[in-house]
Amino acid sequence: MKKTNFLKGLAAVVLGCMFTSCEKEDLNATFSPRGAQITINAEAYDGLTGEKIDGAQFIADKFQDAINTTKTLEQGKGIEATTVTIKAVYNNVESAPVTLNIKNLVAGGKAEYNVTLIISDELTFTYEDKTTATKTVWATSNDLHSVTHAHNGNSNWFQNLSDYYQEYTFDVTYSPVTAVSNINWVKKNNAEAIEIIRNNWVEKIGETTSFKFEGKASAWSFFNAKATYNVVERTYTVSTKVTEETIATFTISMVADVEVVPYEFAAYGHEGHYHYGHGHGNNNNAGGGISIAE
Repeated sequence: MKKTNFLKGLAAVVLGCMFTSCEKEDLNATFSPRGAQITINAEAYDGLTGEKIDGAQFIADKFQDAINTTKTLEQGKGIEATTVTIKAVYNNVESAPVTLNIKNLVAGGKAEYNVTLIISDELTFTYEDKTTATKTVWATSNDLHSVTHAHNGNSNWFQNLSDYYQEYTFDVTYSPVTAVSNINWVKKNNAEAIEIIRNNWVEKIGETTSFKFEGKASAWSFFNAKATYNVVERTYTVSTKVTEETIATFTISMVADVEVVPYEFAAYGHEGHYHYGHGHGNNNNAGGGISIAE
């Protein structure tokens, strides 16, 4: 993976936009947005060796079918804010459970949550998140579909000036880990294992990950998408299972979750033609690159 300086461009999110055509429908064709999508990116590590456990089982009290895959809700349905408790299990040894705060998400939106769980029969790893920043970024482009009109706090919009709805795909790329603190030792027990665990995150600083966001713009619309990044300080506390004494803490600065939401409104001069969710197929516009950069 290419490493980037996250502090110079937090979520220098690059969105590659690809426009596709659809089959022709009648002039009064309508569509409703797909259901909201959610993915929980979960990893598990061995707390004594520091190695990633590929065979770990993840158990959640909600959205079990969103763990390391994308769950799409029923068409037109959003996600209401809730909490998800998740743990990892391997060889009958469980990690400490953690709680994810799931945010409200409208139909058509997509969210990803990042969680790492540590499994050990001697140590307990728990964490708490403290939000340090919330970043919102719109897509921009030099593509022929882009226009410049101020609306909803944004001056860059893509245009669909036709009777056809427009499908589009954005590749959302960001850097999950931005910094890792030194270990604060209370008692230097199992030092080598804890240092390996901490160094796993150090090696991820600046690495990028990506996911696809798909949307559909109504006929005669200006459209775009906005990404919101929840940046946290995730502080891990390591304690012994026998005595429950704290032996070490360390903190990771990271993107805990990303939400992408589509927006659209009537194209200027074509307000009479625009109706949300209306359009028929076969818009053959070809798109170029779209980028979201802070």
